[in-house]
This record gives sequence, structure tokens and C-alpha cells, in this order.
Amino acid sequence: MKPVKEFAEIKPAELTDQKKKPLSEIGKALVFVLSLAMVSFHLYTALFGVLDALLQRSLHFTFALVLIFLLYRAISDQSRTPSKLLNIFDASLIILSLLTYGYIVSNASLLAERFPFVTPLSSFQLIAGMLGVMLMLEACRRTVGVALPVIAIIFIIYTFSGPALPGLLSHSGFTFEFVIDHLFYSPYGVFGRLAGPSATFLFVFLLFGSLLQKTGGGAFFIDLALSVAGKRPGGPAKAAVVASSLMGTVIGSPVANVLTTGTLTIPLMKKAGYRAHYAAGVEAAASTGGQITPPLMGTAAFMMAEMLGIPYLSVVQAAVLPAALYFITLFIMVDNQTLKLGLAAPELKDLPNLKTTFSQKGEFALPIAAIIYVLLAGYSPLRIATVAVFSLLITSYLRPAHRLKPGALLHALSKGASSALPVIATIGTASIVVSLAMLTGISTRFAQIILSISSESMLLSLILIMLVSILFGLGLPTLAAYLIQVPLVVPVLLQLGVEPLVAHFFVLFFAVMSNITPPIAIVAFAAAGIAAADPNRTGFAAWKLASTAFIIPFMFVYGNALLMMGSPSEIVIAFLTATLGCFALASAVEGFLLSRRAGYLLRLLCLGAGLALMNVNIITDLMGVFLLLTVLLIQRRTNIQKMFPQAHPTDYHKSESPLQGENTYERNG
Repeated sequence: MKPVKEFAEIKPAELTDQKKKPLSEIGKALVFVLSLAMVSFHLYTALFGVLDALLQRSLHFTFALVLIFLLYRAISDQSRTPSKLLNIFDASLIILSLLTYGYIVSNASLLAERFPFVTPLSSFQLIAGMLGVMLMLEACRRTVGVALPVIAIIFIIYTFSGPALPGLLSHSGFTFEFVIDHLFYSPYGVFGRLAGPSATFLFVFLLFGSLLQKTGGGAFFIDLALSVAGKRPGGPAKAAVVASSLMGTVIGSPVANVLTTGTLTIPLMKKAGYRAHYAAGVEAAASTGGQITPPLMGTAAFMMAEMLGIPYLSVVQAAVLPAALYFITLFIMVDNQTLKLGLAAPELKDLPNLKTTFSQKGEFALPIAAIIYVLLAGYSPLRIATVAVFSLLITSYLRPAHRLKPGALLHALSKGASSALPVIATIGTASIVVSLAMLTGISTRFAQIILSISSESMLLSLILIMLVSILFGLGLPTLAAYLIQVPLVVPVLLQLGVEPLVAHFFVLFFAVMSNITPPIAIVAFAAAGIAAADPNRTGFAAWKLASTAFIIPFMFVYGNALLMMGSPSEIVIAFLTATLGCFALASAVEGFLLSRRAGYLLRLLCLGAGLALMNVNIITDLMGVFLLLTVLLIQRRTNIQKMFPQAHPTDYHKSESPLQGENTYERNG
């Protein structure tokens, strides 16, 4: 049985990747061969051992740059007619990529032994390093967009112009040769620490996400969500929340998540009675939250473990409660909206049931179980990624319907390599930004600016950091937003006494939320395209649905127990009070409580209760609980009075209640 096929809409043309070229048959064949070579290289090293760091990373980037300049357009062009194999400009960039990054590949052992900043660069090395940086910026511009390369260029300009700048922005300056050496030949630049995960386990994880969709594993998650929640009031919206959280944790990209699950869930939500922009907003908010959902989360979480130098399992454990709070709140929001609209259970045909879902596709739960097992066993991320890919391939052969024929398997592997290209270009360009931020000491200066503005107030500093994080993240993928903010804002948090893991999670949360923050809510815009809705209204709806996620980071800064840091009793109490706080905040945002609208006074009281419960402190917790109980008692008493009036209706006249936000009655005279 193919669930709800009759409601699935064709993906609109505007959502196809307009950045890619329409290649000729020869071009497609070349991309196919190079993609398979790239996949073979990464799977071989995953199975039999990673090469020396510089050789592994330079080969990784060489494959990526050649494929990017083969696949992606130099400028936006809506022409879909097949082009010639290569134009002169792209051919030149491919040749330069082979010369510059290929030079690192062929001389990796010698370059690994040289002393950076001591051994002078030859003229060829100087030119190759400069071109290598420019090629990475161009690759990022083509795949991700102009925002991150512009930020990198600003940092490069700052590196050279620092001596001429006033006050805190000034630094001693660096020579051209020193900067090129730092960016392209030292262990701190393009081939530095950030490139390690990209060249090893991140690529394999991205390959797993692509294969999951090709084998039908993604459909299993969607069917599972629909079978659990699809037939209940608000079922399609709740199913979208479940499906997107499950898909988001393995795909890693919220836009790809929207385009995978949203093509089914958004039409279902519209058919159930939700407005188009709200349906798209639910999908965008849920898909965005997948990046903070264990066990795999998004690519930024893996980079967090690498930058902190801790096991990935520690990051996963810390994310459990914040992710739970996020989706609990989203469920409350959706349920309140369903009750406000008075929507009944949808009458949808051919919805899957739980038994059928597991009998037909249940084997796709096995790779996830295998991932959780090796994760808890303490294996490295590369080993986890390898187990994920091969367990999925084995699983797909258990049932003929999901079995990939050799040609289809090779095509899926090729697509997996292509899907990783934007992430690789992002990491390469972010490495430039991070390395220059450390070189110039801008992180220290930025911390001084923030602390001076906030007068070293914890709350004010956190608010300023939140605003900066959202601003820097607008229009950027989560990974890029997170990586460029780490050297700027994490030092501020550390100076305020925040634990390193907590500081990184604070930054990660707002990097994730920038995807659905107007005016450049890139995930919401993708969902709006499917729903045929206004992008701005969709962005605001998604932001409103996820609004409590802007409070959760403050909760775990003031109460580290929400990140599993503390005794079991502290963790349980912190989670329970935080859940109450999120319930109060969701009620305040939606203006709905106990199956009835709440007026602005009750909404203010709910807001106060939520903010009080935000601080993990016995006094503020008691205040928050008292306020929330007061609101619930008022709302419950009003409901009872409405059900059992004490006087004849003619003794009352209609009035507007500021507490309930709807028509009530007051006694005449």
C-alpha cells in the first residue's frame, strides 16, 4: 500500500536546484565517474584507515572543487538547455584546482614536514596558495551563496588593514606571504582542524543520508509519523513534526528535510484545514529542529565535538533534553492551533497504520538501532558513519521492493557525493574565517566590546550574543553560521564563566534558529514554495512556532542540568520546570489554554510564568509555578461558569473580557 499517494503534489519547478548546470551526456558521465571515485576513496579510507592528514584533506578538497566547477553555474542562469561539456572559464578553474590542490596532494609528505612561517614560500607556492584560497571562495559562492564568501573577504581585508584601524579593532598587521602561508600551508587554514571531519566521517554521514532516501528509508519515517498521529485532530501537522524530526536527524540539512517530507505533509495539512502559510511554517520549524535531535543531529554537532575535543556521545547526551523541550513545545503550539480552529480528525484515505508500516518497511529501523548501539559503545564518528552506510545497504537487500540494482546503487552513491559538495565548500571557507579570526585576535576584541556594552551583565550579554548570532546566521547554512560564530562569541561566554559545552550549545541553537528567522528564513522560503504560500508570512509563522527555542538556550545557561550536567535529581527537576515553562510560553504565544482562548492579561501572566521558570532556581521556579497555577485556575473557573451559569441570561449584557479574549457576560445594573 502506498500511503496518501493521492495527496502528494509534484515538487514545484522553482524548488529544483537552479544553481546546477544542464550538462551534456559526456558531462554527466564525467561527473558520474568522478563522484564514484570520490565515494570509493572515502569508503576505502573509512574501512582500511585514513591517510596522513594533509594527503587525506587535500584529496578530499581536490575531488570536491573539480566536481563543483563541473556541476555548478558561475552565474544564475535559468536556461535549462544542455550546455557544452565545459566552458572556458570553468575549464580554467578546474585546471587551476588540479594545479593548486593537486600540488598539495603530490607534495603532502614534504609539506607536512616543513616549518610554517619559517621556511620561505617559493613564487609558485605563493601564487598557488593565493589561487587556492580564491578557488575555495568561488566554490562556496556557487554552492552555498554569496554571504559566507563575503564574510571571508571582509576578514581577509581586516587582516591586511588592521594597522590602519582605530582603537580595539587595530592589530599589528601581517605580510602577504605570512597570510598565504597561514591560510594554505599551515595546519591552521584550509587544511586545518575543521577540514578533518569533512574529509573523513562527515562525508560518509552525508552519503548515508542520501542513500536513506534512495532506498526508501525516508518513506518509512514519514509513514511511521502518519500512522502514529495522522488520524487524530491536527494529525497531519503533528505527523509533520514527528517525520521531520526523524528525517532531520539523519539528513542534516533542514532545506533537504523540507523538500523530502514537506511535499507530502504540507498538502495533507492544507487538506486538513490549515492555512497554506501555517502548514509551511510547521514543516519549516519541525525540519529545522531536526538539527538538534539525537542520535545523529546535523553536521554542526559533529564539528562541535571536534572543536571541543570531546566524544560525540557527550554532545548527543547534552542535546537530548533541549531537543525534547523544542518538540514538546512545537506539539503544544500545533495542538492549540488545532483547537482554536476547531479542526476535527481529518478524513484521509489510505493513511498507513503502525502494523502495516513495520511489516512493510520496519527493517529500516535496523540501521538506526545499529547507529545507536555503536554510539553508546563509544566508537569514533568515522566508525559510526561506516556502520550506518553498510548497515543501510545490507538492510535494503532484505526485501526485494527496496533492493537497489547495481545501476541504481551506483547512481545513489554518485548523488550522495554531489549532495556533500555544499558542506565541503562551507567548511573550507569557514576554515578561512576561523583561522583569520584567531590570527588577528578579533575574538578577544569582540569579547571586550560585548562585555563593555553589557557592563559584564550575564543576561544582557546573552541577549547581545543572541542578536549577533542570529544576525550572522541570516542566509547561511547552520554549519557556516555556527563555525564563523564560534571564534567570536564563545570567548565572551567563557569569560562570563559559562562552561565550554554550554557555550557552544548556546551558539548552535541560534545558528539553527537563524534558518527560520525573518527576513531571510531560508528553510521557511523552501517550505513556502511547496505550499504556494507567501514566504514572509511563512517565515513569521515558523518563527512564531519555534519562538520558545529562543528561550531554551537561556534556560540551560542558567541551569546546566538541562544539558545532563548535574545529579539525576537536578536533571529531572530542571527538565520538569523547563517543560512547565515551555508550556506557559507556548500558551502565551498562541493565546490559548485549556481548550479556550486566553486574553492578553492571562497571556502576560503565562509569559511571566515561563520566564520565571526559565531560571533554574527554587525561588523563581516557585514564582513561575504560582503564576501558572493562578492562570489555570482562572481559566478553569471561567470554563465552569460558562458551562453552568448562575443566573438567567437576560440578567447579563455582552462584554469583552481582557482575561479571556472572547465574548463573556456581565450582570446588568
